[in-house]
Amino acid sequence: MTIGKRLWRWTVWPIRNRALHRARRIRHALGGRLGAGMRRSLSVIVLSYARPANIDKILSTLVLCEFVGEIIVSNNNPAVSLERYVSVTDPRIRIVHQPVPTPASVRFDLSRHAQHDDIIAIDDDIFPSPRQVRIIYERLLANPAVPHGFGGETWGRPPSLATRRLVSRVPGSAPVDALVWIFAYTKAHVRRYFELLRALNIENGDLRSSEDVVLSFSGEGDALVHGAGRLHFCPSDDDDAIATFKRPGFVEHRLDLVERCLRLRAAP
Repeated sequence: MTIGKRLWRWTVWPIRNRALHRARRIRHALGGRLGAGMRRSLSVIVLSYARPANIDKILSTLVLCEFVGEIIVSNNNPAVSLERYVSVTDPRIRIVHQPVPTPASVRFDLSRHAQHDDIIAIDDDIFPSPRQVRIIYERLLANPAVPHGFGGETWGRPPSLATRRLVSRVPGSAPVDALVWIFAYTKAHVRRYFELLRALNIENGDLRSSEDVVLSFSGEGDALVHGAGRLHFCPSDDDDAIATFKRPGFVEHRLDLVERCLRLRAAP
């Protein structure tokens, strides 16, 4: 992390976050909600591990979305008392405390038991706006055959580290090999996700990273990313001590999963 980014992280960013969070709470209190009158038919899953202070800010967005019927917050780090970081109150919010440190793949165990068939999962280092949550949900409703997101990766054919490319802020929509950051999917994709894991001989709890690769291959075609304006990230999104993608072997493991999933897709 550069010196400039460290200064931003510890000075400007906390002030900006607090102001944004308070503005959203005021907006909610005044009735400024999105999708008022829409049927509540969406479950949202938020994971907390190394950034518990971010969860309250993500929740301040989600409670503005009237089409969200359920918000599941998974505390994947039992060493942290997550409630002390959460001030947003709403009957749709449910906090699940994992008994041991848990990888992000638990989101798909939680998805199996979600109240609704349509689901959005959000990483803890991204702050989508209420409008962006609505947009990704609308994209899923328009095409429920494949998972959707705002960012992803392409890996070329054949895939290699040299052909890996990040795809985000596209002018319309674009196919990708693997989604990142935020995902919209259905319970049908969750069922296919676990079928793919069995074919790959992987237990979900043993998948310590890149579970989003397997989800991305769970549709009836390529996963899609969409343009929705600028996305806001926590400054720690590329922190060497926190960011999952900075761990040794992460990209190589991800490439291996992409290659294996492509072979499964091509099999008769």
